[in-house]
Amino acid sequence: MKKPLFSAVTLLAVAAIAVAAHAATTKDSAQPAAASRFEALSDEEISVLAIKEVLGVAHEVTALRPGSNGDRPMAEGTFVYDSVKDWRVYRQRVDGLIQKENPGDGELSSILANRYCEERYLKFQGAKGPEVEKMCKEYTRFRYSPFEQEHAVKAAIRMEALLKNVKDEKTAQDLRDQFIRTFGYEREQYRWISVDTTSPLVLNREEFWGVRLKEKPLNQWSHRTVKYALAWAKDHNVSADVVAPLVAALPKAPRLRCAKGAAVLLREYEGGTTYGALRYDSKFFDPKVVDCSEAKMKSDKDHLAVLPKIEPHHDRTRWLAVKPDGDWRVYDTNRGRIGGKRLPITVYWEMEY
Repeated sequence: MKKPLFSAVTLLAVAAIAVAAHAATTKDSAQPAAASRFEALSDEEISVLAIKEVLGVAHEVTALRPGSNGDRPMAEGTFVYDSVKDWRVYRQRVDGLIQKENPGDGELSSILANRYCEERYLKFQGAKGPEVEKMCKEYTRFRYSPFEQEHAVKAAIRMEALLKNVKDEKTAQDLRDQFIRTFGYEREQYRWISVDTTSPLVLNREEFWGVRLKEKPLNQWSHRTVKYALAWAKDHNVSADVVAPLVAALPKAPRLRCAKGAAVLLREYEGGTTYGALRYDSKFFDPKVVDCSEAKMKSDKDHLAVLPKIEPHHDRTRWLAVKPDGDWRVYDTNRGRIGGKRLPITVYWEMEY
């Protein structure tokens, strides 16, 4: 006769432990969850704290460790929230205040993405025409397209909504002034990790993001950056002593620069030894700002002629040059037949920024 795997005593002991664990869990679940300290803060206090996040001064970062594989750097220091519970309550409060000033159908992220698109193309870039408004409403790629001052423009949208709740005029004035004083600064995102060990059975590990500002001299702010900051300052009653340096900087602010990006020219195979008309068939991959002298070269006029038309919403003002990167090469289709010829190129253009 085989012996049982577990004795009766062992089974009773396991059962007793299970019952005790269930009783403890039931007792704990009956207790109200500990309140987050952010629940007790007023709308004004939440708004001031969120604005300080925008300004990069809410958290006390003492050190940044470089991230690996392109990750944001890891921060060390003292943070306003370091638990998932606090973060959720805080974020819900902030999002609610922002949505109150940006009503609309759908998720707040979608509403703000459309607002960002309009703010970027219509106000920051100064693009005109009904097609610009239409593209923000209908095409996702424009609502989420990155650019150099993306985070500054998004910060302006948040500032506008949150300042409505700051009733203390001196505090509001100081925050408005500080925002415009630092609008053209570089914004560096960082992250920190929170580990919740309140439960012995569950380990919650959450990653949070923050931003800190790196000073950039006013004479290095672009023309569009200074112009947008001035417009925002006028609409939000920024102090005259903050506005005056911007007014003086605008005429001298750098306006144009050059960039390059990789692209491809194609000729489709038509049969025999015949290939079709030259056409452009690529977007720019990882465009880089370069010294304009690099673009001073002679280009094939046919190569320049097939580049896309510059639309009102583009940063580009004109094409400068096309440099072939190698020779024409025949490529095959998925079925092993000749598809055409491909020529990798580098395209140079002038852009306003």
